[in-house]
Amino acid sequence: MPGIQTWHSGVFFALNKYKTGELMKRVIAVICLGLITAGSSWAAVPVSQPDTRGMNIKQLQALIPAEAQSRPGRTYVKARMIAIPGYDAMRKYYPTVAKAARQQGVVLLECQFDQMGNLLNCDSLAEVPQAFGFGTATIDLVQKYFTLDMRGLDAEPNADWIKIMVRWPD
Repeated sequence: MPGIQTWHSGVFFALNKYKTGELMKRVIAVICLGLITAGSSWAAVPVSQPDTRGMNIKQLQALIPAEAQSRPGRTYVKARMIAIPGYDAMRKYYPTVAKAARQQGVVLLECQFDQMGNLLNCDSLAEVPQAFGFGTATIDLVQKYFTLDMRGLDAEPNADWIKIMVRWPD
């Protein structure tokens, strides 16, 4: 990166001008280079991804492509959840990269379920924005904390599917 090299050279020029000791020059150069590197990449939004900071749930849902809504040959059922994660669980599973960038996200999953209502074989149909780890985090969260209400559900466990949309607030 030319800007960093020029600035880096400027630091050495300034240090030489003021006759700073050799060890101190190296320490300051390492600190400066570390700050430049950290500042340029720690919270960068990938170029092709939408910036989701400040979006409401409707705006996030609108970003999910229509073709990701379902897969052919699968039977989807509607059911309600009797167990969902609390704030502490969401915070624990929040993707580190997304947290650093203050990005919120939305993920559409499809899962099978067993006779007890536990979710299994989950797969991400869509995640917005991508490259922040929302898909994997959502699968882990859903399979650990979500439980379907199986009472009166006309569905076949381990064969039918359910779609779940999870929003990750910033």
